[in-house]
This record gives sequence, C-alpha cells and structure tokens, in this order.
Amino acid sequence: MRFTTAGVVIFAVVGACADPEAATEGCPSQFVAHVQDVPGVAMDVPPEPRPWDTSATALEQVIAQQDGHAVVAFKAPDSARALKTGRRAAVPASAIEQGFDLLAAHCVAVLDYWGLIGAAHVRMPPGAPTAIRDNDLVDYIEPRQWESVQGSGRAFSETVAAR
Repeated sequence: MRFTTAGVVIFAVVGACADPEAATEGCPSQFVAHVQDVPGVAMDVPPEPRPWDTSATALEQVIAQQDGHAVVAFKAPDSARALKTGRRAAVPASAIEQGFDLLAAHCVAVLDYWGLIGAAHVRMPPGAPTAIRDNDLVDYIEPRQWESVQGSGRAFSETVAAR
C-alpha cells in the first residue's frame, strides 16, 4: 500500500510539471538528509534594491537569462527577510525541509544545497520565481551571479590567506 501511494505521488508530481526531468531532479530527498538548523548572521545588502528585488517581471527575466538557474535562500515563516533587515535570522531545519517541498511543488530542480547558509542552487521553469518569491519560507531569490577574480593565483591566495 505504501509503495502504491508513493507511486501515485511521484506520478502526480511528474505529471504536473511541464518538464518531467526537472521534476525528478527537483526531488529534495538527496538533500533533506543534510538539512540542519542554520544560525542567524548579519548580511551585506546592496545599497539600492536591484531590479529583481522589487519586480516579479525583472526577476523572471534575469533568471530566464541564466537558463533558469538561481539561488533560493530559505527562512523561518515568522522571520523578516534579510534584504529588509540586513540580518538573516536563524532558520530551523524544519523550515528548510518545507522549503524543499515548496520548490518541488513548483517543479523547481534543486541542483545543490548549501547547508551552512540554508540556500539552494536551483533551476526554475518560467513562472516559478513569481509563484514562490513572496512565500513565507523564501528569504530571497537571486539569479546566478558570476564574479571574476583578477590577478595571479599567488596574489589571490596570499590575499585570501591574509584575511
């Protein structure tokens, strides 16, 4: 009976998603085993809101430009968002588990999970960023951002080691 129920649930999730591969990739079970409470931490916020911080349309566009790749940071339902306070409140493991369920319900593939900060690298179908951005379990959604480090490897490693 349990296997039948599990089969029906998997079928429903895969059938509900426009991209079946994303639905199976989005299954959080491989990451749930690594979920733990995340302590609160001060966070640098941009001096001015970025377009995707205030506009669902801009968020959809910038994530689409990254082929759906983004970072979703989880939060406790009763916590304020870090972009408003400059501080990420502690996140209980239960909120992160619920966040994974939220992502799966919207066909979001979880590609990696960063347990120390309670955030996931994801790939989202169109519409998912807008659907989850205001959920009480989501602290923020950001597009994948590429930064380059200039200078020689030695200078970079010495700079990092000096910190």
